Amino acid sequence: GCTSSSTVTISQPASAVAITSSLIKDVCLRGESTGEITITASGGTGTLSYVWTKAGSVGTYATTLNITGLSAGTYTVKVNDANGSTGGCTATETYEVLQPAVALAATQSKTNITCFTATDGTITVSNPVGGWDTYSAALYMGATLVETKSVSSSTPAVFTGLNNGDYRITMSTVKDAVAGRAALNCSATPQSTITIYRPSQLGMT
Repeated sequence: GCTSSSTVTISQPASAVAITSSLIKDVCLRGESTGEITITASGGTGTLSYVWTKAGSVGTYATTLNITGLSAGTYTVKVNDANGSTGGCTATETYEVLQPAVALAATQSKTNITCFTATDGTITVSNPVGGWDTYSAALYMGATLVETKSVSSSTPAVFTGLNNGDYRITMSTVKDAVAGRAALNCSATPQSTITIYRPSQLGMT
């Protein structure tokens, strides 16, 4: 009888879809939306596509390779190759974007100038909270930076030799880079005004 034959070639990608690297940028200050997740993916067949979801949210969060402007939370990415999420090659990873437990702040106290001719006012900043690995306090008089000092829960920042006037403290915090997470350098809005007073000059009667 009559016969016919044909050859069918079944191919496979050189490598499976894989997320090969990632970097998380956590939220600088509590309540912000400054987080980021950056990934690198490879493998599969054709162009890769990305579907991000966020825990506690309904539906797709994003369809881009990287996502920015994130609030704290848990994010999952599913990477699909050109054959799609059904029958194609996929890779899935979950990441957590962190934030400080409370707002960035510190305790402030002062001592006023002791006599009319002195310049011995002080401002002390202590017990910083709401940050990351290290803290610093910047003292401003108006728009002028007077001095910046490091501060921790055990070591206050003491600004001395101050003249009379209105001062404000701006707190900053630094997060060191660790595996898979980026370094951060964050500053809060200035805290309430601190006024250093000079006593009136004593008169002779």
